[in-house]
Amino acid sequence: MMNLNDRFEIVWRNKKRSFPVPEVSVGRAAELQVASLLDERVVHSSYDYVAGPRVPGRKRRHEIDFVITTPNEIWLVELKNWSGFVGLDGGHVIQHRSGGRGVVDHGRLISDLRRKERALRNYLRPRVREVPTTWTVLVFYNRSVALSEELVATDDMDVVRLPEFMSALPPPDSKNLEPVSDAIKEVRPLLAALGSWDLMALHGGQIVSGDLVGISVDELQDRDRFERLRTDVPRSIFNIFRKKLQLTVRATERSGAECEFDLGFDETVRFHCAGQPRPEQFSLRDVEAIKFGYTS
Repeated sequence: MMNLNDRFEIVWRNKKRSFPVPEVSVGRAAELQVASLLDERVVHSSYDYVAGPRVPGRKRRHEIDFVITTPNEIWLVELKNWSGFVGLDGGHVIQHRSGGRGVVDHGRLISDLRRKERALRNYLRPRVREVPTTWTVLVFYNRSVALSEELVATDDMDVVRLPEFMSALPPPDSKNLEPVSDAIKEVRPLLAALGSWDLMALHGGQIVSGDLVGISVDELQDRDRFERLRTDVPRSIFNIFRKKLQLTVRATERSGAECEFDLGFDETVRFHCAGQPRPEQFSLRDVEAIKFGYTS
């Protein structure tokens, strides 16, 4: 039986917090706002969209912020909520952040976007009779961001600010009911079925998106069975007086049924956070919930 000091140490470790990262929160807020704007534009039109689909590739899945289907085309939309000045340098997209907050090298973003477009076409090609025309659009959410002429003139894609992008869509009060091509009708259910990021909420408010690589409890990583996992962890100091301290995972199956797993505090999660070069290991005791974004 644990003594009081052991209980105190367990509960104290369970109180570790991971706070939201400002840059990530700002980007997520922009995506939610644009999704709301798209809802207004497509509801009475022949356009449609999916948010955050993950397209399977040869080695990994490719995430696309939004895929919009017009009556005849597919638009792949990459959204950036950046400030300052953005330009190109040797094929890299470079951001000089406003307020003298430094320079950020965003790497070969343009090449990455072209790779995503190829991955989507490769995914669709064996599944449809005809792959519609695809087009990539790099959209900057911040209206005050300055864009270099070289970046705006990028071949094979549009680089625009949000108002210019929205002007290409049907207005909110229109009832644009153009005939939808058979190719687009065939593509839409395939796009809707792709699924999105896995999401992991950490204690303290930080939410990370990416791919769940594995959980030390094998049964819990079955994404085809489970839709989400929620943890019940004793974090209050008053829990030191409980007779039994344990971590409980409540798992919601895709059928809607729920089941519970009583675990120890040494279980771990491997999660490949979006934008990071390799997976990281997290303690399951620091996780509040995991939502599976796609099935295998």
